Amino acid sequence: MAFQSVVVGNISKDIELKTTQNGKQYANFTVINNTRVKNKQTGNYEDSEADTTFVNCKVWDDLAAHVAQSLGKGMRVVVVGSMRSHSYQGSDGNTHRSLDMNVEEIGVSLRFATVQVQKAQKQQGFQPNQYQQSYGVPNYQQQWAPQPNTVQQTPQPQPQQQPQQPAGDPWAGGGYDSGPDSF
Repeated sequence: MAFQSVVVGNISKDIELKTTQNGKQYANFTVINNTRVKNKQTGNYEDSEADTTFVNCKVWDDLAAHVAQSLGKGMRVVVVGSMRSHSYQGSDGNTHRSLDMNVEEIGVSLRFATVQVQKAQKQQGFQPNQYQQSYGVPNYQQQWAPQPNTVQQTPQPQPQQQPQQPAGDPWAGGGYDSGPDSF
């Protein structure tokens, strides 16, 4: 049985992007989550080996490419996905349990780091017109595109008076970029 789960931990090794025989991209990686406990003798916080959890993660398609390009060994991440647990027989003859997650979302934890986000370019696997046609989304580019043999007049800009913004309001201008695709 799979259940939705969130895991916070560190990536155990660099992520390698792979491709299936059908040309679908994927990446596997392990996230290690451990509890830190205070050592009463030294007063320092240390990793508790007894509470360490290893989660085997798999990510697909464009997200796999973004993960492989952006993340690496040691980075602290927040992972959301469907998790399954299964048992297997180890080489030592003992039965072991494994946690496997099919990743739906992943991001860098900002607890101990800062990041600078850059909007990803569309991968060649995504074709907007395919999506629009297969899911019934209207193709506004075609609908509003100029028709051949027609003349379009460019409206003359009219001077407009800008509304007064409150002094000292950093959000009054709409942020860095208030366009519809700003990220």
